Amino acid sequence: MTRHRRRRLKLKSLYVWHRWLGVAAALWVLVLSATGIALNHTEELALDSRPVHWAWLQDAYGIRIPEAVPAFRVGNRWLSQWGDQLYLDTRPVARLAEPLAGAAAVDGIIVAASARKVLLLTPAGELVEALGPAQGVPRGIRALGLDGEGHVVVEAGDGLHRTDAQFTTWHGTDKPPLRWAGSEPLPPHLARAVAPRYRAALLSAERVLLDLHSGRLLGRAGVLMSDAVAVILILLAASGTFLWYRQIRRRRSGGRRWE
Repeated sequence: MTRHRRRRLKLKSLYVWHRWLGVAAALWVLVLSATGIALNHTEELALDSRPVHWAWLQDAYGIRIPEAVPAFRVGNRWLSQWGDQLYLDTRPVARLAEPLAGAAAVDGIIVAASARKVLLLTPAGELVEALGPAQGVPRGIRALGLDGEGHVVVEAGDGLHRTDAQFTTWHGTDKPPLRWAGSEPLPPHLARAVAPRYRAALLSAERVLLDLHSGRLLGRAGVLMSDAVAVILILLAASGTFLWYRQIRRRRSGGRRWE
């Protein structure tokens, strides 16, 4: 085999590899391009607040339903805590990082308490005020109830405390409430309605697109795939530049272009 023929075979092999590398990278490049365009318009598309409702994808991210869901009857409605999210029946109403210690409806207001916070909500679930130690709320609240006058009484680390109707002052008391607000199982129809909403709220379209764009959605294999595609693109750029340079040289020297 002559030297010239060997060079032509090598060049032909480079063309073949260039084409196949392009085909191999094309699908991933389309994914990167599509996700990149979408991420550039996150605010316009509201991707950060758009929940993902696909259960299989939620499972892939390890998003599970809490084993214990504190739930309290407030009038003819239910206030429950899923993770750090409070739901009034099926509507998300407020966030509470600490476990819900108790909740009750009094004088047209829903009162919810955790160890260091008391939340005041309207019957529609709108947050009126969040009270803490700075507003006199006792620390270490473990339970909440109502006394005979309809005032809120809480059991805290240092005993019982009673507040006034405006929740402006808290006083120690030795009289327990007529009834403590106890956690009850959430009615099944509400649990079935809230569970998928809770899971979807933990996974936004922006997060999925970011993980797809970087390859992290597929775990370690996806990251390695992204790295491999990056290497392929480098090889495509190098081989394409080389082939283009060869064609320019052939045309300038009057040689016949190889097909």
